[in-house]
Amino acid sequence: MNRLSLFLSLVILFGCSSIHFQSSHAIPSSFNYENIKGKEVSLKVTEPFYMWGIVPKERIVEVDKVFVKKGFSSVSDIKIKEIDTVKKGLWMFFTFGMYYPQSFEISGYVN
Repeated sequence: MNRLSLFLSLVILFGCSSIHFQSSHAIPSSFNYENIKGKEVSLKVTEPFYMWGIVPKERIVEVDKVFVKKGFSSVSDIKIKEIDTVKKGLWMFFTFGMYYPQSFEISGYVN
């Protein structure tokens, strides 16, 4: 029993996930607030992780493709915020960390 608890403790301690946000250059995009044009739009992105964040170790989100899917042709002043919700906590609690959703709000000015 001691070995099992030690193993689970180590898995939880070293289980971490990371999300990298980048541009694929599919549309003109800028993180610079000086290039503001158009109206402000906020989009929600959820990326699933499993087994306390161990699987997959890393995810890449191409920010401009998120806006392309919604039909926008350019985006500027991009901001990214992590969203913590009760629903996320419940998923983690009831699945004992086997399912770990990460949600983000990506906002920017679009044309």
